[in-house]
Amino acid sequence: MPPDQQSAAQKQRREAILDKIQQLVFERGFHNLSVDDFALAAQYTKRALYHYFKDKDEIFFALVARGLQILREKFVNVEANTLPGKEGAKQFIEAFYEFSVNQPQFFELWMHYESSRHVYGIGRSEGNEGWQECQNLSYDLLTILVKWLSIEKQEGRLKTELEALPLMLLFWGQTVGIMQILLMRRVGFENVYGISQRDFFNEFVDNLLTSFWK
Repeated sequence: MPPDQQSAAQKQRREAILDKIQQLVFERGFHNLSVDDFALAAQYTKRALYHYFKDKDEIFFALVARGLQILREKFVNVEANTLPGKEGAKQFIEAFYEFSVNQPQFFELWMHYESSRHVYGIGRSEGNEGWQECQNLSYDLLTILVKWLSIEKQEGRLKTELEALPLMLLFWGQTVGIMQILLMRRVGFENVYGISQRDFFNEFVDNLLTSFWK
């Protein structure tokens, strides 16, 4: 078999292994599992599994990257069809909401990555390591938001004097934070607070947009 075909076949096997590991992680949580558990789920020996993933960290980064790829694709689609002003903000926020609600396990993995493994301040990283892929995917998300906010600021649609980069941090931080709260408290939320999660989130969005947009 030619080298390029061998490489493609190995990548396919790696993705198939990761599919089985992902299913197990979504059922039991990543940090409750060991490499032995992953090997058993993939129906490989532990030694054979290390041929595709050098350690548990590499599996973690591969799963985080899967989630980030889904979110980036959503943001790229919004970027290509962004409406001006508040409506554009709603498009990005809705894309993020859909990702978080429909992919809560990926959201949880991503939050752990952001809080403990992401290297802030270095921008993109050249290389093929798993952490570098996650670094670059995360950077891509924020770059899309900064670019969009820069246009909003140039067009005079924003109330704030903040530049696009710190504004992105404020906008992004509030949106991610409220989503974390909703996911942590999603069981029985409406019974406790007397409002559905969707209506609560919509109220948050209305207040956020009123704060930043004219």
